[in-house]
Amino acid sequence: MRIPAWCKEAIITLNGNKLRTAKGGQIIKIQRKWSNHDKLTLQFPMEVNTSNWARNSRTVERGPLVYALKIEEEWTKKEIKEEGTFYEITPKSDWNYGLPKAFLNNPSQNSEVILKDLTGNFVWNAANSPVEIKTKARKIPNWKLVEGVARQPVTTREGIYQGEVEDRIYDITLIPYGCSRLRIVAFPVVK
Repeated sequence: MRIPAWCKEAIITLNGNKLRTAKGGQIIKIQRKWSNHDKLTLQFPMEVNTSNWARNSRTVERGPLVYALKIEEEWTKKEIKEEGTFYEITPKSDWNYGLPKAFLNNPSQNSEVILKDLTGNFVWNAANSPVEIKTKARKIPNWKLVEGVARQPVTTREGIYQGEVEDRIYDITLIPYGCSRLRIVAFPVVK
């Protein structure tokens, strides 16, 4: 069995009893005499962490998923004679946030993971995201859309955005990347 690298330590149980643990990033073998109805269970505990992306920005990850800011959407119906009808999606809520350096020091302690109980017809979108991460952020007022694109602000080699940042701390919600249509995934780091 392959234990993914993002898992610090997997837990393997056999018939409800702990068989062993295994560090992430390796392949393990279990050699034994098996009986009918044996039940082998693998648990991959997931922690919130970050990774460094372009321009010293940070992404928030948990297990195998990358998370994006949950942004309210505004849909506008448009038409181009040669191409037909389409919808333009633009942000209806604020999106220009930076992650405080304190969050990066211990992402698991500085965030709350909310697992939702979704039964019935599951739709993979922002409204029905099966998991959310709540954390804190600070707004970067001069980070604006340019030609419909939120170009990443320039950050120093030390990794801290040097431009104006609001003092106020905001609560933000992150959802799996695949649940989002509008995406802020790479966040500048702010003080």
